[in-house]
Amino acid sequence: MDRQMNLKLSFLGHFSLASAVGLTASLLLGMPSAGAAVISLTAINAQSDIYQAGGADGSGGVAPTILDVTGLASVSFSIPSSITVALNSGGNYNDADGVGSADSDSYNSGANHIAGLTAPNDGFLAGVFLGSTISSTTPSALTFTSTNFTSLAPELQQAFFIGDGLTGDGTGAVQTFYVPTGATRLVLGISDACGYHGSPGCYSDNSGTFTALTVSGVTSSVSAVPLPGAAPMFGAAFVALGVVGYGLRRKKEAVTTA
Repeated sequence: MDRQMNLKLSFLGHFSLASAVGLTASLLLGMPSAGAAVISLTAINAQSDIYQAGGADGSGGVAPTILDVTGLASVSFSIPSSITVALNSGGNYNDADGVGSADSDSYNSGANHIAGLTAPNDGFLAGVFLGSTISSTTPSALTFTSTNFTSLAPELQQAFFIGDGLTGDGTGAVQTFYVPTGATRLVLGISDACGYHGSPGCYSDNSGTFTALTVSGVTSSVSAVPLPGAAPMFGAAFVALGVVGYGLRRKKEAVTTA
């Protein structure tokens, strides 16, 4: 009888200790709780000029698609590799990564305080994050020698390569694009130039549309608990553990001496 009672008390002691430690760890770590949602199922015309988000630029293109990303921590993209567009009146068709395009690389000097962009191929899906207003300071331009990155953290007004949203062309892992602080808008379109190198231009001979484009966003609603704030919590948890242990010892002693 005493042995059975001791075993029960021992089990309860381990269970209480594990539970309390687990609770303490959860409180200390403050693991972020993230929510995911599809924010748009849309289509991007090959004449969509991302630089027109800052105003007219004489490119011959049309206004880009703009999505609200307020409160998002990151976004990801999905577009079928079978969807193609043409940047030269149908002479060459390329997919969202630019594969199949007329030139092996492209360079845009940018416009309207939106930075330019250099990347392999041309005609790929591109984007830029903007705040509620556009700063008069133009950030440095990004140069992509490879597009198989797993994540990217562009600055506000810094145009970037999106492609089909995967590390490979139609294959690979989903790429994560982190939303910069202060961003409220995501601009989606094409980075084009006459001869594929120079200032925004020659959009008028582009044809086709990137369809079935899915854009997903992730929010983080809980931030990590800082160490100074966690320290008192840590101490309180171990005081609680001490009380539990002391109570169990008292019960065990009472059973033993009974």
